[in-house]
Amino acid sequence: MRRIGALVLVLVCGACAPTAATPSTATPTATPTATPTATTTASAIASVAPTATTTRAATPSPSPIALPNTAMLAAAGNGVVWALVADTRLFRSGDRGDTWTERTVPSGFRLTGIAFVSDHEGWILSAGSAATQCQAQSVLIFKTIDGADTWQRIESEAISSTQCKEALVFNDTARGYLSAWDPNSAPRVYRTVDGGGTWTASPQLADAPGFATTGAGNTLRPAGVADFVSVSFVTAVGFI
Repeated sequence: MRRIGALVLVLVCGACAPTAATPSTATPTATPTATPTATTTASAIASVAPTATTTRAATPSPSPIALPNTAMLAAAGNGVVWALVADTRLFRSGDRGDTWTERTVPSGFRLTGIAFVSDHEGWILSAGSAATQCQAQSVLIFKTIDGADTWQRIESEAISSTQCKEALVFNDTARGYLSAWDPNSAPRVYRTVDGGGTWTASPQLADAPGFATTGAGNTLRPAGVADFVSVSFVTAVGFI
């Protein structure tokens, strides 16, 4: 599955104009003393310019992201959108994508999925390198409750190392799903009802009407689960 996406960040910087000098209320006079006063005021205003320039120059610019690249989006409701870009950089928007702020990610891990339910609570999936034909793949899951200021690793030992893992989805703060598949057997779905504290595996998913799992690549590959409380749906891709 190819993930295709692009994110353009625009940083707009403004400079404050110096406040105009307050006109003198002194009684006008023909003496030449007004000229030195104006010269002194102009010099004082001009002396501010180097300081302002130094301040702007000292502000570091964000590191650019090479394009083309990938972007994975997670809509969290109320105009909040999260984006994992290039599998390494995380951004948050609170206005439906008009503006973005970069947030932190767990360092030193290969990031392969995100799921968020608000502007402050979410999960990141880190899947290791898969063995040949997805015979095995280890996973780590991290959770944030403070808008990605900090991350905490949560329990994932109950998620078997067999099969490849993808499509991490949370429908609310408690209910989440993780799909698992390989090219030689039927897929499974892992489920949590306590925000990722514990996970249980479903039985192997039954074949869809008109499809038969035969192995050798002829299997179903599930995507994210849509949970409607009383019933759940999962999209699966296969060859008929």
